[in-house]
Parts: sequence; C-alpha cells; structure tokens
Amino acid sequence: MNGFRRRFPRVFAGQKATWRAVVVVLTTAMLLVGCAAKQDIASAERAVAVARETHADYLAPYAFHSAELYLNEAHERLNDSDFDLASKYALLATARAKEAETAALKEIALRGTDTTPPRAGASR
Repeated sequence: MNGFRRRFPRVFAGQKATWRAVVVVLTTAMLLVGCAAKQDIASAERAVAVARETHADYLAPYAFHSAELYLNEAHERLNDSDFDLASKYALLATARAKEAETAALKEIALRGTDTTPPRAGASR
C-alpha cells in the first residue's frame, strides 16, 4: 500500500485533511454537548439557591430535598461525562426546585410572618 501511495500521492493528498476535519467536528460537537449540560446544571443550582432563600428546605422539604438529590446526580453524571443524563437530571432538579419554591411561597402566604425555621435545640 505504501508503494501505491508513493506512486499516486494526489489520490491520498486530501485524506489527512479530511480526517482532521472529522476530528475537529466531533470534538466541537462533544464540547458543545458538555457545555449545554454545564449550563443546565448552573441553572439548576440557581433554582435550588432561590428555593433555599424562600426557606423551601423547611416549608417544602420533600420537593426541596428531591431537587438537591437530582442536582447531586447531575453533578455525578457530568463527572462521568454522561452529558445527556447530566442535563436530564439538571432539568429535573430545576423543576423540583421551582416546585419547592412555589410551595414555600404558598406556605408563607398561609402562615403570615412566622416563616423562619426553628433553631436546633430551641424549645417551643
């Protein structure tokens, strides 16, 4: 095969360039998929932080804890380079965090001013 390449170099001239282009396109696609997952995780982190600010961890603990678990799982999948699954878990975390925030705001409206969680060890 090497002798054939030496005799007809123009036939194989574009082969290296084609493979380089394929590698560049595939690498770019992988990076873009990874970036989307990172953006989804960042959005989920913001949603969990907003839910925490509304005391959702105390007022809507089930939804809030679910959001945290989904967010942790999204980080794990991102570390494993499973970008599609990381993005899905991040979107689930965002949805649960927004649900927790909404439930917490409803609870605040019902309770009035007493919305801060009790301190550990405080007697009622």
